[in-house]
Amino acid sequence: MNAVISGTRSDDATRLKAQIGHYAAPDPLKEALKPTIYNGGSLSRAHMGINHPVLASFLCPISALADFKKDPAQARKWMESGRICMTSIDFPVFLWVGNPPGSNYNEDAMHEGLFQGYFLERIMRHIFTGPSTALGDDSRATRSCNASLHDMTIVEAEHIAYACVQARFAISNKNKWSEADGEFNNRAFYYNIVDFIRECEDRDWAEGLLKWWNRYVFIL
Repeated sequence: MNAVISGTRSDDATRLKAQIGHYAAPDPLKEALKPTIYNGGSLSRAHMGINHPVLASFLCPISALADFKKDPAQARKWMESGRICMTSIDFPVFLWVGNPPGSNYNEDAMHEGLFQGYFLERIMRHIFTGPSTALGDDSRATRSCNASLHDMTIVEAEHIAYACVQARFAISNKNKWSEADGEFNNRAFYYNIVDFIRECEDRDWAEGLLKWWNRYVFIL
């Protein structure tokens, strides 16, 4: 079972690589991401992650968003040095709605727009309903997509968490999958998200989030 899970994760990660430049750009049909992300099987990803000004803003912990907005270059240095610590309990900015992500973030209402960022939306569609649906085309699942192959008919917390992990890895500068990325742990990130949604005291928010995703992914 672990081998199957690992293989599925690896396949999804490989297929996402070539599309990240499109998915990270707010409107890729009008303007590409700058600086450009080059893709290719064996090419280094050293230019990605915190080494890329836009992707660094995606990876920035939400608690440090104000610092990043104030001085992006300095914030990136702090992220590299560990002064801004990226951990699995401090969710990255790309999880929030907005262009750029987190632009409307309110720390007094942190649930608003959480797990609804445009980048995550595209990753969810790419994984579960196919790459052709990622940028907003018909999102109904085809016979060969993951949702159909695994009899997935509704979106649950685990699906959102899986997409979040894949999204973060996809924009990182790591060439190979690793559970740990510095102080950040992908496994812990996954379970933190599942627990956050399932155990949230605001059940209206949690149920509303899942309904939103089901409409977005399956048009239910």
